Amino acid sequence: MRKSVIFFMNAAQVTLMNGPDYLFGSAGLETRPLRVYDDEACAFAAELSRTLMKDLETKAWPDVAALAFWCRPAQIKKLREVWPAGEARLGRGLAFHIAPANVPVNFAFSFLFSLLAGNANLVRVPSRPFVQIGIIIRALKKISGDFPGVSARTALVSYAAEEALTAAFCTRADVRIIWGGDETVARIRAMKCKPRCLDICFPDRYSFAVLDGPAVAEASEEAARTLARNFYNDTYSLDQNACSAPRLVLWQSGSETARTKFWSAVSAEAEARYDLAPAAAVEKFSRGCLDAVELADSLVGLERRGNLVCLARLNKLPPEADRRLKGAYGYFYEADLADWAALKALVTERCQTVTYYGLAPETLRDFVFREGLTGVDRIVPVGSALDIGLLWDGFDLIRSLSRLVDLS
Repeated sequence: MRKSVIFFMNAAQVTLMNGPDYLFGSAGLETRPLRVYDDEACAFAAELSRTLMKDLETKAWPDVAALAFWCRPAQIKKLREVWPAGEARLGRGLAFHIAPANVPVNFAFSFLFSLLAGNANLVRVPSRPFVQIGIIIRALKKISGDFPGVSARTALVSYAAEEALTAAFCTRADVRIIWGGDETVARIRAMKCKPRCLDICFPDRYSFAVLDGPAVAEASEEAARTLARNFYNDTYSLDQNACSAPRLVLWQSGSETARTKFWSAVSAEAEARYDLAPAAAVEKFSRGCLDAVELADSLVGLERRGNLVCLARLNKLPPEADRRLKGAYGYFYEADLADWAALKALVTERCQTVTYYGLAPETLRDFVFREGLTGVDRIVPVGSALDIGLLWDGFDLIRSLSRLVDLS
């Protein structure tokens, strides 16, 4: 039974009693900051990778496998080796993480990024019973005894939407890492915090893909299958819920041949791998009905390829496309990219990731710089939309989550 939260705090420790459910760690948190890429923190991340890779359940969950691959020993070693030796950085203290409710593995990435930056971590994980969370927690518990320093500085907690509890955690945090919708971010940022508390926020974002028509049309059958597999991984694997998952496909020099080849391959991939829940099917149908009314000026047709791919074809991008194009579960919008100038209205500060196929990414980046656009933080090949890393949403997370101790 949950009771009120009581804090006992001195310079190095925060004790949390009778508050949330502790999935990992304890009520007492050692909050003293450490240097960036601390030895034990790096060893802990590498051992977590080894443990997850040995777990037979990991193979069934690509997002857990991606986490294990990201923190593999070779990767951690490389991160340490490329870090500038003269850049003396220390963690900020206690980082309080609000993980997104609809992306099961994100909490673990957020935790590891902050851990490597030298922080103690209090992480609120999603309350939904994701299998992936159980796999990760099991691995953490398995290795915790070998890393007492990390264990003493880590707490993974779960609780319902209790504003008082979140507010209490906020008052003790030196960093708040907030993943969620715009309303969630605004609500938590309004909660009282330390004067020097740093907020790193990941609010609502949207993403889109740009495909070169001739490149798709001329692709071999094997290349088309690979493209479809990569596009599936970007979209269906998280039901298009991730901010980096494209909902809109823009065609450069598109043709009916290219469209048919691409969407037929995507449909085949989805038929082989995707389980469409009844509620999701109803939501897709409802979205089509709403679009027929709300996008009447730009929607030229709705096309189904089986039950798993639904295409809303647009003759132009509607005003506020970033907020109005809300596809999920295999519901996609597509339009022809007449010229690069058409992107200026689409790329607002809410735009996060552009995935591409068949064109030079420098073309996209040069356009963003030349026009001084406020959006686009990532330009990556199709298949890499969900590849989260230490550079995310325009933040260099190790530097953002630590502080530079200047010496002159």
